[in-house]
Amino acid sequence: MLRDYQMLLARTQTVHRPVGPLAYDCVKVIIVRHGSAVLFSEFGQKPVRPGDVILLGPNVLCGSEPEEHITITTIYADTDYVIDQAFWQHAGILHDRLDAMGFAEKLYSHPAQILRLGEDRTGMMMAWLEEMVALSLDGQFQRRFHRLQALWFAIMDVVTPYVRVSPVRLTPLQRARSRLVLPRTRRFAPLRREALLAREALHERVAHPWTLRELAKTVRLSPQQLSRVFADAYGKTPIAYLTMLRVQEMARLLRETDLPVAATGRQVGWSSRSRATEAFIEHTGLSPSRYRAMRPIGTDHRMWTNTRTSQRLQTHPVGRCTRRLDSRQVAQREWIDLPRQRRAAIGCLAQSIDVMLLILQLRCEGVDSLAQIRNPILQPFTRDA
Repeated sequence: MLRDYQMLLARTQTVHRPVGPLAYDCVKVIIVRHGSAVLFSEFGQKPVRPGDVILLGPNVLCGSEPEEHITITTIYADTDYVIDQAFWQHAGILHDRLDAMGFAEKLYSHPAQILRLGEDRTGMMMAWLEEMVALSLDGQFQRRFHRLQALWFAIMDVVTPYVRVSPVRLTPLQRARSRLVLPRTRRFAPLRREALLAREALHERVAHPWTLRELAKTVRLSPQQLSRVFADAYGKTPIAYLTMLRVQEMARLLRETDLPVAATGRQVGWSSRSRATEAFIEHTGLSPSRYRAMRPIGTDHRMWTNTRTSQRLQTHPVGRCTRRLDSRQVAQREWIDLPRQRRAAIGCLAQSIDVMLLILQLRCEGVDSLAQIRNPILQPFTRDA
């Protein structure tokens, strides 16, 4: 099914006639080479000319009216591929892959932009664009995969400094929501209006007990037609897409609240805890409980406790720290499940601080020998105890 799929594709074309507003489920980078046109999109009505680069996010409508003609090179980049790059670029501050989409949406809050690079800078990219188009047309994606990536990175290295970003605070606690984006089969083709409307309905009412028939009725298609149109646009049936959205929202609740697993499942639309757990494992590879246990140290949540044990919490005795810890639970928890992002320097520093506070807490509570605590993360601190 993915045999001929390319996550990067480049095409050069000359347009002489107006093109109606179209939306693609991918990131588009359009470089104007010759001629001029007037574009219509979320930025309003604006002219473009040689030296301009148009950046369009996924599912953003854009139309054009050439002034005689316009020659452009368009790079189509798979959304998942771009999100993966954002994740690895900011791996030191993101919790996990589930957090990357929400972070990208906040950082790049302008989904349609015209970047005025100038002909000198776009001229630097022409040889790379020509090679990228040639490789795309020759069907050498797999064999020349790394070369295509190198060309993409070289082009984006020139373009990215001109991209407008939002002044969001780059901390893990600022992630209000995230979207689970899984690999899927997609075509770089315009999206039908019915697919967009169905997708909006699912996003607006994630917890609603949607049926295919009900959703099809809202967009005035038969259930069979909607399944085909939606799968062509997003690579999933509507119900599979809804499951993906529910898992995404459930992951957010597990990260940001202390609700029980069953309650988070009900809040996103599943009446059965077993069904919620099954879907979560299928999409993330982790059980909800294990995913919650991987929340990084240093967040504002009471990470190692829940509401049932809140009456047993004691204020941390070191200084005036307001963090509340249940030392008995902390000492018994399997710390080995901490996320891999702890390798980042800021994560390691936060972890070390918390461990030292924990050791002081245990000593204040009368634990004479730290060696008796069987915690892998405490071993380096207990050798000389």
